[in-house]
Amino acid sequence: AERLMMLTEYEGSLISIGYLGKRVIARQFLGAGGFVKIAEVRSTSVATPIINTRTQKTNDRLYFLGDITVDGTQHEGVWSFGKSIEGQFAFAFDRTGNNDTDVNSLYAFHFESISGIDYMFIAYNDGTNKQVSKTTETAATFSASSVYETRVMEFKNGSYYSDVSKKKK
Repeated sequence: AERLMMLTEYEGSLISIGYLGKRVIARQFLGAGGFVKIAEVRSTSVATPIINTRTQKTNDRLYFLGDITVDGTQHEGVWSFGKSIEGQFAFAFDRTGNNDTDVNSLYAFHFESISGIDYMFIAYNDGTNKQVSKTTETAATFSASSVYETRVMEFKNGSYYSDVSKKKK
């Protein structure tokens, strides 16, 4: 049976997030239709993909701690759920516990926006001590690895480039 981890209001709808085996599933309550699946992410190895039920809702996203392995890469840290740019419900991996350094376990997090700057505080165990990391706005460069995925756009003329600056007649 699916294990319910959180139940919250999102943009006027009742949303549940839980997991069944290695799948994290978001469902939207549709009255007589019950809860209908609206988004899912599958972990390829972690047995319990949601770490705890502590959540925070800010910037139109619902944040929670997760340990989800996607395509063989473990993503342990703060995950979020909300709408994508296209308006579709989606999960996203937001922040690691301590930059690119592996942590033993995550405990809690807090997201705060101060004077227009977003800060994330994450409590974790580094194997010896309990620590708290904080994102910073002063770093000119970042050492954490990131992955950027995009769609490959092939245009009618068969090329991967299109001059969109020309006005259509």
